[in-house]
Amino acid sequence: MKKIIVNAIGCMIAKWILHNFEDGLVIKRRGGAEQIIKVFSVQAYKNIIKPAIHRK
Repeated sequence: MKKIIVNAIGCMIAKWILHNFEDGLVIKRRGGAEQIIKVFSVQAYKNIIKPAIHRK
């Protein structure tokens, strides 16, 4: 259960970052995406950040 909650929070934060920063790729270049993975989970990266990077 904890993993599901943590993953949901990670996805929300990833969406917030991509929505509130003009260039979503900045977080990738500065290592922000890696920080999200460490703090939350790989799922947040796979589901939210990676597709956003491919869209740009």
